[in-house]
Amino acid sequence: MKDINQETRDIYHAQHSRMLSDEKTRKRLMDVQVNEKFFKLPKGFFKGRKVLDAGCGSIARNAISFAKMGAEVHAMDIGDNWFKTARKNVKKSGLASDSINFINGNVIDIPQEDQVFDFVCCDGVLPHLADEKQVIKTLENLCKVTKQGGYVFFSYFEAGGLIETKLNDATRDFYKENGEFKKLIDNIKPSDLHELIDFVFDHLNLNKVEVPNKLRGTLKDLLDEDLCISIQNTYQCKKRECYDSLWINNILANNGAASPKRLKRFIYRNNIRKFFSPFHYYHANKFTKILYGEGWIDCISKKTN
Repeated sequence: MKDINQETRDIYHAQHSRMLSDEKTRKRLMDVQVNEKFFKLPKGFFKGRKVLDAGCGSIARNAISFAKMGAEVHAMDIGDNWFKTARKNVKKSGLASDSINFINGNVIDIPQEDQVFDFVCCDGVLPHLADEKQVIKTLENLCKVTKQGGYVFFSYFEAGGLIETKLNDATRDFYKENGEFKKLIDNIKPSDLHELIDFVFDHLNLNKVEVPNKLRGTLKDLLDEDLCISIQNTYQCKKRECYDSLWINNILANNGAASPKRLKRFIYRNNIRKFFSPFHYYHANKFTKILYGEGWIDCISKKTN
């Protein structure tokens, strides 16, 4: 019987494979800012450095960015069925297929020696681990394999906010309970969303409600393959937990890492989610506080001892 981490890996492999098969979605993901400026590190920092991307995913987006900056990159995730998919994206990104060392490994038991990496990345993994014990173990391991003076980058959801801690929880429960909703999400494609738009507009017209017909096309343009994968990402994952930043920071402190600095990057999207990007970037906004609390947190910590 598969454990929850393996199940999660299989789910994300399917989603990442779908991302890779749609060039618009793939390009949008690969254009997400991953460079020295984002990490607030000196220009040229990664050249010749040894980097671990722990929980790299099947498209290995961050690993590819590190390799392009001249790093020696080791990209790790559970199993090896994702290697072929990752190498395909490496090649599509203009790198040699063997330019990144792919590793079968789990963040709760990283198969590397202590203090060997100048930079360790663990992006989007913590919220999907089985429980708090695994989160603690993962943070311990990330610090353990990082050299003194090196850096650990990781991300997670901060507890609080209407959408992540209330609405998403309720609709994820509905996904588990309602077979029709689950079937829709598991097979969702743009044509399903376009069918919904047509139903609304056709019946507004039938009942003589005036709406600009060009709005129909505009809305359809905002409901694309990338959005469908994002919807699956929200509902299909086995765990999607929020954590308190003070709790996270205390674990780091106990493992020789300095208090993390929060990083910011504006995420550009082509679909309807573009209208939510300002909320994810401007954390102090009053509407952001209500909807997302502190929201998604990208942060970096220096290994001090």
